[in-house]
Amino acid sequence: MIARRCGVPLLAASAMALGSTSASANGRYPNADMLIVDPGDPTHLVLRATFGTLVSSDRGARWSWICEQAIGYVGDPAITVLANGAILHAFLSNVTVSTPEACSFTPLPFLAEGRNAVDVTLDPVDPSHAWVLASGLNGALQASLLEVSPSTATPLAGAGAFVPSTIEVSRSRPERIYVVGFNASFLATLLVSDDRGQTWSSRPIMPAAYAALPMYLSAVDPNDPDTVYIRVDDGTSDHVLVSHDAGQSFTDVFTLEGEMLGFALSPDGSRLAVGGPGAGLWLANTADFAFAPAAAIESLRCLTWTSDRIYACAQESLDGWTVGVSTDSAQTFEPLWHVQDLAPLVCEASTAVGSTCERSWLEVSAQIGADLVPDGIPNSSVKPTAVQKDEASCEIPQTPKRSAASALALGAIMGFLAARLRWRRQPRAKAVSSPTKP
Repeated sequence: MIARRCGVPLLAASAMALGSTSASANGRYPNADMLIVDPGDPTHLVLRATFGTLVSSDRGARWSWICEQAIGYVGDPAITVLANGAILHAFLSNVTVSTPEACSFTPLPFLAEGRNAVDVTLDPVDPSHAWVLASGLNGALQASLLEVSPSTATPLAGAGAFVPSTIEVSRSRPERIYVVGFNASFLATLLVSDDRGQTWSSRPIMPAAYAALPMYLSAVDPNDPDTVYIRVDDGTSDHVLVSHDAGQSFTDVFTLEGEMLGFALSPDGSRLAVGGPGAGLWLANTADFAFAPAAAIESLRCLTWTSDRIYACAQESLDGWTVGVSTDSAQTFEPLWHVQDLAPLVCEASTAVGSTCERSWLEVSAQIGADLVPDGIPNSSVKPTAVQKDEASCEIPQTPKRSAASALALGAIMGFLAARLRWRRQPRAKAVSSPTKP
């Protein structure tokens, strides 16, 4: 599920000595807000950022950058990874699927009919397929679904008089699909289907005090299709609602004073981790929802819980890392990756990435403090090897700092190039806000 409120500063790039230029990415501060694990390969990770899509093949120790232009999107696309390793992006009226090496992206043909993609989730029956949730259909208020395979996208009949925001599918009952959004009276409503999107029932989301607030589906219990989690955006505080009867009733089980940008349900459904920037990280058993503070992360931006670890996104300047990892159920996090270690994905010049991203890297590398020429090898056709971690400290070796004089000189050059590149870019579409997928 896509991450909400993406315009809020998330991951952080330090401007470092190159920082005479603006630290914006298409007008926004460089951030990352969602980390996805390949369902078929736990070493393959995908990270969504405001300046492109990042990929890792070594469990997050090293990341490679793909520019937005190579994929064709602006804003914050809905992203998932299919079981064959292909990356799916859904944005506006487009759905694209990458090649396994992520150097090229192919749009899937379907009759768009005014659809605007807002969210995506994997199909638990067959994770080589996904469900794309779209709003509108020729301008009408309607929730629309696309059943997506690596080569096709099949539109299904949607629910009318409805503005959707997020979608989840039950793992233990794959026919059960949940969609949350606003009804025609702009009241928070849950749509429930028990026949894979053919028909829907509508259920108001209580308590009534939250009825006019934005809500985001966050998880369905892996063992109980009737237990569903929803986050409520209540301005200065956010809430976790849980239903054990498929949305017939809800209980408010936690209030976070701040933005709840991180949400992760453990793979067995027994524990829940939530948190956000300035609000800390909180952990509870789902049997009693007695939340207690966990690891101290000042700028938490995303959470992803796998069978043996929890990943988190943070702000480099506040927490000292961009991606961290915990192997003790969120009690401590070790730095896994730093944003200034980013390198562009190496692809053949004939591919979309190889032919498009080189020019944009000039601007992005200046914004985040990464080396313009990674590893000091210009025009290398060999993909860099994974960075080795220091086992004693779990820190990733840092790129040597440039001298002040060379940094200032390069900063002036990058400032000119970045200004030229920003002037050429098209205006960014306003992002649709929604939550991070656990």
